[in-house]
Amino acid sequence: MKNLPDEKLLAEIQRAVSVERSAITEVLQYLAEVEVRKLHLARGYSSLWDFATKYLGYSESEAYTRIQAMRLIREVPSAEEDIREGKISLTVAADTKSAFNQESKKRPLAAEEKQKIFDEVKGKSKREAEKVFQFHFGGPRNDASEKLVIHASRETLAKLEELKGLYAHQNFDGDLSKLFELMVDLSLKEAKKKRTEEPARPVHKPSRPNARHIPQRIRREVWRRANLECSYVDPVTGRKCGSKHALEVDHIQEWSRGGTHDPQNLRLLCSAHNKFRNFRSTG
Repeated sequence: MKNLPDEKLLAEIQRAVSVERSAITEVLQYLAEVEVRKLHLARGYSSLWDFATKYLGYSESEAYTRIQAMRLIREVPSAEEDIREGKISLTVAADTKSAFNQESKKRPLAAEEKQKIFDEVKGKSKREAEKVFQFHFGGPRNDASEKLVIHASRETLAKLEELKGLYAHQNFDGDLSKLFELMVDLSLKEAKKKRTEEPARPVHKPSRPNARHIPQRIRREVWRRANLECSYVDPVTGRKCGSKHALEVDHIQEWSRGGTHDPQNLRLLCSAHNKFRNFRSTG
């Protein structure tokens, strides 16, 4: 390479960039098929992001941009060729999908509107694209909100991640502002209860052995046994999921097929692997 003439070197680097873009587009196609087949779940990963970082070895940001760009292509099919030709960067493509996701929480976005906005951000830098999103979608609509900045230790951040998993059924996306609001509401409720209410006396209800609801004491036993993490194990590699996100107690032999609430017939699965079981049984 050191002996290449200048013009040849420039031509070769252009060729290499073209090959790189084609390879990235191919990776996006593979990722899309993995997600459709739910192979990341089969291999014991609770999310496609988990699969991309741990199985494929991407960094967190690399995994994020590729997954978001892949999902953008589903909504705006023309994006695939534009990524391949370098008309839009992966970063801007990922930011576009993220902007669509945020706006879709407020109102439906038609395919024509997505295509129009995508065409506007093609060829733009990250900062220029943000101005396009700002123009179309505006900023935060809640004028009563305030920005809160805190400094936390790694130990506290780890606990925060665990809390996100435990409260995922109420805050599935892990939105920190929603999580903080949940924690404040819970703390206020507990603090007021301690100061104003008498301890509740236990109420003994007659057992209902045929009830669909799993008794709380059995649920607690299953959670303790699973160490508060998903117990799904990939039958091929033996890899355990171990996710703490949106955990659910699941019947090994389904209740509808005669399964019981015996603790040995129960296991703890993350929401993704619980749904994956249904996907496999119906797919």
